[in-house]
Amino acid sequence: MPSDGGGTRQDPCIGVDEPTPEAIQAAIRCGIDACCSDGNDEQRRVVQLLVESIVGHLGRRVLVLGGPGTGKTTLVRAVMHAMDQLRRAHRVALLAYSGRAVVHLMGIRGRTGTTSSFLGVDSYRRNRLVAGRPAEIVDARLTDIDGVVIDEISMCGCAHLRAVEERLRRARPCAPPNECRAFGSFTVAFVGDPNQHKPILDTPIYAGWAHGSVSGADARMLLRDFEHVFVLRAVHRTLLDAGGRRLAEWQERVRTGCATREDIVALASRHLGAPGMPLNLDDPLLRRSTVITLRNRTRLAIEFDHMRRWAHAAGERLVTWLAEEWSAGAAGASRDFNRLPARGYFFRGMRAAIADRISPEACLVRNNDALLTDIVFGREVPDTGSEVLELDFVPAGVYARPAGCAGQWVPGRPPGEVYLTPIICQGGGVRRRNLPYSSLACTTDYFAEGATVTPPDRVVLDLRRPERGDGQMSRASVIVATSRMRSWDEVFLYLPLWSEETEEENIQFFLKLLLPPIDLAMFLYDMEERAGLCHARSRADHMTFLLERHREAERALRAARRVRIATNAPAPPAAGAPQ
Repeated sequence: MPSDGGGTRQDPCIGVDEPTPEAIQAAIRCGIDACCSDGNDEQRRVVQLLVESIVGHLGRRVLVLGGPGTGKTTLVRAVMHAMDQLRRAHRVALLAYSGRAVVHLMGIRGRTGTTSSFLGVDSYRRNRLVAGRPAEIVDARLTDIDGVVIDEISMCGCAHLRAVEERLRRARPCAPPNECRAFGSFTVAFVGDPNQHKPILDTPIYAGWAHGSVSGADARMLLRDFEHVFVLRAVHRTLLDAGGRRLAEWQERVRTGCATREDIVALASRHLGAPGMPLNLDDPLLRRSTVITLRNRTRLAIEFDHMRRWAHAAGERLVTWLAEEWSAGAAGASRDFNRLPARGYFFRGMRAAIADRISPEACLVRNNDALLTDIVFGREVPDTGSEVLELDFVPAGVYARPAGCAGQWVPGRPPGEVYLTPIICQGGGVRRRNLPYSSLACTTDYFAEGATVTPPDRVVLDLRRPERGDGQMSRASVIVATSRMRSWDEVFLYLPLWSEETEEENIQFFLKLLLPPIDLAMFLYDMEERAGLCHARSRADHMTFLLERHREAERALRAARRVRIATNAPAPPAAGAPQ
C-alpha cells in the first residue's frame, strides 16, 4: 500500500489510516526514550515485539516475568506511550485480576479494568459469566481491541486463565484452519511475578508443574504455547548505593530460595528502637510512614494510633467515628467486611482508598486512591480543641479528589472533587452504614503489591507471625512487603519479629517459609530456560536440590521446637508451619 506522505497509509480492508513501518519504529523509540531510557535490551525487545504485533495484527502471545522492581509496569507504560504516538492507545486493554492492581495502571493511556469486569468472567462464581453481562456485550466491547495486556499474573489462577482464553477466542477466532488457536487473533501479553500473591479462590498457574499432575493441566498447556517468553532480571527500583545493592542482593536470595540464617537475622535487626536504629514512630522521619501488615486484624489494632500520628504530621485535627451497625448479636466493629471499614477517619489531606464501585465516570471505583479535602458533619459538633475529635455518629459526607478524576462534579468546588455520602452494606449477619473509603496509613500487603515507595513517604513493616486462629503466614506476603522500598536503609519493622526465648525456632520458621514450592521453582526454571538464560544445574538436579533444602528446613524447624519445649520456653503465637 502506498504511503500518503504523513506517516500513515490507507488500509482498503478496514478503511482507516495504518501507520507506516517508519512511523512505527519512530513511535517505539519515543516510547522507550520516554519511559525506560535507562532500561535493558530485554525491555526494549519486549516493547518492540508488542507494538509491532498490536499494530500489525500479528496475534503474538508474550509472557513477561520478573521480580519486584524489574520494570514490568514501566515496560507497559513504554508500550502504551508508543501506541499513543500512533493514536492506537484505545485499541489496547490493560487488565488485571484485582482492582488494586488496576489502580496502578490507571495513569497509563489505554482502556483499563479487571479481567472480570472487562471480559465478563466472574471468578467468584466459578468463572462463569457475570450476571447481566451476556457474551454479546463483551464481544462488542472487544470489537476495536487488538491487544490485551494482563498484569499481576500471579493472582490469575488456572480456571480463570482458561475462562479468559475462552472469552477472547470466542470473541475473535483466527481464520481456518487455526480457529481453535488459544486467545484467538488478539495479541496477548501476560506480565507479573509468580513469586507474589497467589489467587484466592483458584489454583496457581504453576500448580502441578514439577510432576505434571492433573491439577493445572489446562494452564500448563496454554503457557507452554506462548511463543515469546522474557525474564527480566535487572532491578531498577533499588538505589545504586551500598544500601540499594544490599537490598537487591537480599531480595534475590529470598526469591530464589537461597536465604540464609544471616539474612533472617539482618531483617530482624531492623525493628524500630533496635541497637544502631535509635528511631521510634514519633520520630519526624516516620510520622508520614505507611504501616504494611500481613493481617487485617493487626491493621485494625494499630490503625488508630498511627492515624493520629499522620494527622499530627499534617498539622490537622483527626476526626474519627464508628460505623453504624444493626445486628441480632454483638456488634461487628472489630473487623471490616463488604468493603466498608468498621471505623472511619478524616483529616484534610488524608490519603484514602475508595471502598466501593460508586461512579466509574468520576473514578469512584473500588481501591482507587483519593485525597480527602473537606468534611460535612450534618449536625452541630462542639469544638473541644483536642487533637482528636471522636464523633458518636457517621458524618453526612466528605469531599474527595480521586486519582485520575477531572471535570466539574460539585458546583462551587474545585475541579476533580466529588462528594461521598454514606452507604449501607451487609455481611456476617450485620448491616453497616459508613462512608465508602478506608485509610491508607495502615494497609495490608495485598494493597501494597505493585507500588513503589519514594521519599518523603516511608514504609514500616509488621512481619510478625500471625496469632493462633488468624491464618498462616505466606512467602508471597514477605516478598511483597519487603520489596516496596529502594534501599536497605529504608527497611523498618514496626515491632521485633520474635522474643529472645523463641529466636532459634523463629529463624528456622522463616528459613522454611521462604523456600519456594517445588512447582513454582520448576515453573520459573522452565521459563528461564525458554527465555534463553543459562543454568548451572540440569532440571533434575535442580529439583533434587530444592527437595533436599525443604527436608533440611523441616528437620531444623522440628529440632528447634524440641529444644524450646525441653527448656519450657513459652510457645510462639504462630498457627503452625506454612504449607
